Amino acid sequence: MKVCISEVVPVEMLKGIFRRTLAHNDSIMLVHFEMKMGSKVPAHSHKSDQVGIVLEGEMQLFIGDKTYQVKKERAIESLQTRCMERQ
Repeated sequence: MKVCISEVVPVEMLKGIFRRTLAHNDSIMLVHFEMKMGSKVPAHSHKSDQVGIVLEGEMQLFIGDKTYQVKKERAIESLQTRCMERQ
């Protein structure tokens, strides 16, 4: 299955945060997020591992009691994401 990101209509899931679900099944989900400057994802958790890559800009990612500064073209992997903030 091939999906073009620009063909999937974004949904504003939180203020300033837009989600495009590109593919999913019972064990995995591929999502493209656009986060406006200063937007925040509140603390939450997932049943499965999470992976991602920052395509533009940078963000802070809070995992457990640690804070990570994630910059453009850097990948992230997390078992327990607390929250994210776009900078």
